[in-house]
Amino acid sequence: MALANYEFVEFFPECNKIIDGYVSGENCHQVFYDEFFDQHNISNIKLDKKKCSAAMSYLIYIDYNNILPNISKKSGFSYFYYWIHNELKSINKRENTQKVYKAFIKDHNRIYTIHDYDKYKEIFFNDNELEELKTLYDMYKCLHNIKDIGISNEETSFCNTVLSYFSAYSTCFRSEIKMIKNKWNNIDEELGILEPSESFNSNTKWMYNILYNSDYIFYLINNLELAFLLNLIYIFRSIPQ
Repeated sequence: MALANYEFVEFFPECNKIIDGYVSGENCHQVFYDEFFDQHNISNIKLDKKKCSAAMSYLIYIDYNNILPNISKKSGFSYFYYWIHNELKSINKRENTQKVYKAFIKDHNRIYTIHDYDKYKEIFFNDNELEELKTLYDMYKCLHNIKDIGISNEETSFCNTVLSYFSAYSTCFRSEIKMIKNKWNNIDEELGILEPSESFNSNTKWMYNILYNSDYIFYLINNLELAFLLNLIYIFRSIPQ
């Protein structure tokens, strides 16, 4: 699938909440588990029964509730492909992502009929595109989280602009970031870069609260792309209004 833009990734965190709700809850679509995998000739790459039911429930939700703000079918089905990839990756079967994805889509369409079925059935991301999706998804998760700390609507708009720019030039950014990352030999150096000075203004306090919150430090150590985004947000906040 050619990725001319990535705006649909912005809603991956919401899609994740939906499918996680089905995985952890009881209100799941019941599926004839063995028959489903046998019928589609994927009996050797089964998801567990709970996640299989959650997947079916998720597709019903996305197909019939996409009038909700911001969650389009493109976002919903693209996230579903990404989710299957990660589930199969955990059992070393990720090369079968497209096959399993199509099996779920075909089965759902057989019962409920998807508008523009052929378009959504043929969704596909290669390995490089999946890596870019992961990077942007992590950024959007971080952005969703820092909203809870206190980020204005104006700053949110700025963040989205940065992400759009990053989307267009993601390959270039990633190669530069990897060059920097390869020069770092240990976590101590990474943490040293993030240490705050003894005196800092309100903007620095805002940044400090993000960096030293346990929910974000793991992201920033392992994903310099997130640090890049937060750094731009920090610069934006520092500019006199």
